[in-house]
Amino acid sequence: MEAFLEHNSILKLMARAAKAVAFISSEMDFTDAQAQFIEETLYSKYAKNGLKIKGKGLSNKEKKVIYRKAASATRKLLRQEFSKGEVLAIIKLERQSFKK
Repeated sequence: MEAFLEHNSILKLMARAAKAVAFISSEMDFTDAQAQFIEETLYSKYAKNGLKIKGKGLSNKEKKVIYRKAASATRKLLRQEFSKGEVLAIIKLERQSFKK
């Protein structure tokens, strides 16, 4: 996946995921392994979305469909490690981290 993203894009996505996890971890207690799992999951979501959207000339409606599918897949992945309530809190905090 990363072979198709520019180096700067990869660094930005990694930083975005790390920032989100730092914010989430400041509000919730996780083991280091759980925090790493969240970071890898979010990075993967951001990278896949970028590959599907950037440079494709998609409409906002088409982008929204991609974002919704990615959000659903991310929730399912997080449910492997966390309870439903924890996943909802993680997603809420992730969104809040974008505004920080």
